[in-house]
Parts: sequence; C-alpha cells; structure tokens
Amino acid sequence: TLFEDEKGLLWAGLSRKGILLVHPETETVSELDSSDESHKKITGGISDILVDQSGNLWIATLTGLYQRKPGTNKYVQHVDNAFDPSSISNNLLIEMFVDRTGAIWISTQFGLSYWHTSNNAFELVKSLETEGRIVSMNNATDFSTDSSGNLLIALNGQGVYKWTGNSHQDRFWVLEEGGSNMALQLTTDKNDNIWVTTMDRGIFHINTKSDAISHYLHNEHDPSSIASNQVSGIQIDSKGQIWVTMFGGGLDKMTEDGKFSHYSNREGSSNQIPLYITGVSKDGDDVLWLASDGWGVIAFDTKSEIPTVYSTKSEVSTHLLNSNWISTITATRDGIWSASRTEFVQILNNSVSHYKLPNEHRLIAYAI
Repeated sequence: TLFEDEKGLLWAGLSRKGILLVHPETETVSELDSSDESHKKITGGISDILVDQSGNLWIATLTGLYQRKPGTNKYVQHVDNAFDPSSISNNLLIEMFVDRTGAIWISTQFGLSYWHTSNNAFELVKSLETEGRIVSMNNATDFSTDSSGNLLIALNGQGVYKWTGNSHQDRFWVLEEGGSNMALQLTTDKNDNIWVTTMDRGIFHINTKSDAISHYLHNEHDPSSIASNQVSGIQIDSKGQIWVTMFGGGLDKMTEDGKFSHYSNREGSSNQIPLYITGVSKDGDDVLWLASDGWGVIAFDTKSEIPTVYSTKSEVSTHLLNSNWISTITATRDGIWSASRTEFVQILNNSVSHYKLPNEHRLIAYAI
C-alpha cells in the first residue's frame, strides 16, 4: 500500500516489515518513528492505510487495527476480543473503505467490521440477506460505491453485493454459479454498471439495470478475446473506454463490440508494453501508469496510444530507474509514486526522483 497524507508524506505499508515514510522535502526514507511506545506494535503485514472524514489515520495489519487521532502522535490498537461484541471481528484485516456517511468498513476473514463514528464502536456484519438469500460477508476483497452512494462489496468466490441500508433494495449478483473465482477489484462506469476483475477468470460486467452478467475469458482460438485471464487491474478513461492490465497478457483495450485490442510486446512486435503488469493507476490526463515485473514503469497515453518507458535499460529509456521489478504504483497530487525492491520513485513533470530504501529493508521490503 502506498498512501500520501495531507502533508505530502508518503506512507508505504510493507508486506513484512511495517511502515516506511518517504520525505520528499528532504529526499529521505525512514521507519515510522518509534519514540512513542505505541508505534512499536505496528511491525508487520500492512494491508491498507486510509484517512477518514474526521482526519483519523487508520492502519490495517495482519495482527489488528491501529488508529491515530488528528493532532496527535499516539496510536490506539483495536483487536479482536471474544468477550466484547463491540470489538473488531478478527485481527487479520484485508481491506478498508469509507462510505458516504463517513463510517468505515473493514474486511476480515470472518465478516465485515463496521465502525460507527457516533459511538466509536464496531458492529460485526457476518452476513446480509436480500431476495431470500443469505450472503456471507467473509473475505471481501474490494469496496466501491455507485452514483447514489450505495456500497458495493466484492466477495471472494461469490459475487458482488450492493448494500443500500434497506434489505428490500439490496442486490446480490452471483458471478458464476458454483464457481471459485476470486473477485479482486470493482470499478463502476458512467452508467453505474460494474466491472469485476479476477485472479484467474478474466473479467465480469454486471448490467445493474437488467441484471445481465457478461463474462470475458481468454480463448486461444479467438485472437480478439482478452489476452489473459489473470487480470491485475482495470481503468476507465474519460471517453468511457475500458483498459485491462494482466499478468501474462499485458494491456488490452475493450472495443464497443466486446472484442479486445492488444497492446503488448508479443513475438514479432516492437511494442514497448510488457506482458507482465503488476499494477495500474490513471492520472488526470488519461495516462495509464503501468507497474511491470521486469520492465520498469510505463506511462501509456490513452489518447495518442504512445508509451514512455522508465527503466534501467538506457536503450529503451531516457528516464533511468535502479530496478525494473515494480510491485505497486499510484497517482497522487504530487505525481506518480512507485515501489520496487530497492527504492521508491517519484515521477513529477517528467523528472524522476529516487528514494533509496534503508539497507535492512532491501529485498524483503516489497510494498504491497
């Protein structure tokens, strides 16, 4: 997780070694200040970081939840307590989301924990019911909202639940009956239709008005099918065009007839879009920023369809990096930030700034 706070400080949640802070003003990287005893508990397995509407900083980990109130440097730890029904439901946290009311939804292995800002307590949501069907809320992988502010929940191996606060108006879409697909990411288009990416079953499209579900899978006998079923991200540009990134399939654009145009460097192609894309973020100019596994960072202009490569390879890039193995990338108000095994990189106004990782965090400090 890469998160930029209101002061321009970049927080990097690492998969094994807690949190690193990137300081653009001093061009340095440091560990989260441990002068306060409460910091020492935040040591590993960071899954998400966010700031709520009241300015509280929340850090989700694999061992519990941490809250820092505005104007303080103290962290309060929230952990599962079997004897306290208002405690968090489980300590292994997956994802967090702030809804239209300012409440926080936290995904765990054993249901959702819903943080009430009015009484500072958690409510466990193990299941929701709609249309006579009880839907387990275990292992939600992503949250989003539609244009009316209704909460959309991607549920691993199940489908997508729309929570309205009224069970009679809630909806649940099963992606595949009896399927084991892993719903990873939700995106809504201008018509409130839902796009769902999966780890190994391509992408799904849910027409929320007709409830029709379209499934797009790779077909080796159809060159116009999606290039790979292992989808790493999806973005919608200002024209409403759907762009899909894949691990092993590179970059595709979906055409109006449901076919896919391929943009990656297959055999005999001189295209500079790699096949293995680990993440994608879109800036305000409709540029897709692609994190790749072995090719560096690629800025793909969706208007001109021209890529710019940021790499260790001087023959393909005038913007040199120190590592081509990029784990995550995000667009912020202060440019593009990416993380690799050895450094953080900021790309702003076509210039590149490097932030070297402390030695003890190299190789194992792969931001997630």
